[in-house]
Amino acid sequence: MSDERTIRLNIVDDEDLVRNSLATVLRVADYQVETFSSGVDFIKALPELDPDCVILDVRMPQMNGLDVLDIVKQHKQRTPVIMISGYADIQMAVKAIQTGAADFIEKPVDAEAVLKVVARACGGARKTDDEDPSGAEFEAVLANLTKRETEVLKLLVKGDQNKIVARKLGISPRTVEVHRSRIMQRLGAKSFAELVRMTVLGGFKAD
Repeated sequence: MSDERTIRLNIVDDEDLVRNSLATVLRVADYQVETFSSGVDFIKALPELDPDCVILDVRMPQMNGLDVLDIVKQHKQRTPVIMISGYADIQMAVKAIQTGAADFIEKPVDAEAVLKVVARACGGARKTDDEDPSGAEFEAVLANLTKRETEVLKLLVKGDQNKIVARKLGISPRTVEVHRSRIMQRLGAKSFAELVRMTVLGGFKAD
């Protein structure tokens, strides 16, 4: 890591495997990591914590990720929060970004994706040709999508799975996959999580 001070991360996830795997990946990358198995435990400890970034699961018992996000933003407004989301949680992930989350990671969690998202959230990502398109570039790509591609994108961002999108639009799931792949390619999104983040932060209206 190029920073003189070690970056402090808090991981909040009730799944032991996910939490411990994330911690291992990030510690190997020289981040200082503290983990919590519930949102309740994390919120209790929050007054004594000073994280540079929080990685937070969306679905947890007692207190879900959105509730924890609200409290974090009240007390540590500038601390970036990264949500961990399964495909079925896309609607919640979109809402989280709209209300202050910096990004989200899609399950199953990929080590390379985690490091990239954390670096970006902490301000350590270098500018590369793989960066998100600018606002103007993003709008230009959206404007060039076909009517059908736009319809597919709206439903995907709302959280509909391929088979649901196919049923709503009267097309086959395979056709939905083709449209989804083409949209991701045009926007330069390497994962569905990246696609959703780009559309939300780019102001794309799914309604």
